[in-house]
Amino acid sequence: MQYVNKKQTIGNIIFLIYIILFCNSFCAATNINITGDIASSPCTVSDETRSLTVDLGKMSREEINRAGGGGWTPFKLTLSHCPVSMSNVIVTFSGDSEAGDNKHFRNDGDASGVALEIADATHNVVYGNADSATTAIDASQNAQFSLSARAISPQKNATAGSFNSVVLITFNYE
Repeated sequence: MQYVNKKQTIGNIIFLIYIILFCNSFCAATNINITGDIASSPCTVSDETRSLTVDLGKMSREEINRAGGGGWTPFKLTLSHCPVSMSNVIVTFSGDSEAGDNKHFRNDGDASGVALEIADATHNVVYGNADSATTAIDASQNAQFSLSARAISPQKNATAGSFNSVVLITFNYE
């Protein structure tokens, strides 16, 4: 009986040695990668900008048909409380373009032959569908885009009627 116990003990020892020596072939260590993004909160869009309506006022058909279109109406897009980690705000304009003309937005009102033109405050840069503008965030963590809008008749064939154009603006940060 003692011989069986010694045999069993020797068998257990051999089995343990086998497990210890060859564990690497049965056991494997694996690394897992965990990723994510830590993002800053965006700037706060002012209430005025969020519900902005730019009133171009009453315009004469003759004025619109003249070279250059109607008079410019200034407006601003204002953001505040921008995170310190951000230095610039980018605004992108999108909307329905005038047929065959990506630089002007379509009029959804009754007047025909008329489109919306958006430009910078100096009227040197025109922003059409999918165009973007960038402005720096100031030391007070605010940003402002000074822009202008007007009605224009690219073919100089404006008719009388209502004027309404909707432009979606999207802000991105860097």
